Amino acid sequence: MTDLAYLPGLSTPRKSRTIQPALAGWILPLALTAVWEVVSRAGLVASNHLPAPSAVAVTLLRLAESGDLQIHLAATLERVGFGFLLGAAAGTVGRAGQIAYKQFAQNNKSNKSAQVTGNSKD
Repeated sequence: MTDLAYLPGLSTPRKSRTIQPALAGWILPLALTAVWEVVSRAGLVASNHLPAPSAVAVTLLRLAESGDLQIHLAATLERVGFGFLLGAAAGTVGRAGQIAYKQFAQNNKSNKSAQVTGNSKD
């Protein structure tokens, strides 16, 4: 049986109502920002814990106009860089310790098996 909705002259196929992929990625961030604004404005969260996005934007513009934004940005980037270096150093030392422990355990295991069999490497 033929679908009459697609016969020429009778009807045109409906266009699907899908959101364009470029716009789809903006829906969730915009919705979350709107919820954040409403929650902050309603006083459900203390403004010193979670200020409204509009208040953040106003403060950002004021700092940029006064020239203080560069000072604050430099301090923030310094903290971020220092934290990254500390984290990288801790991770490197930790991983090196794991590798050294595995090597030590492997060598210790092979030395014990050599002593049990009587085949020492001396």
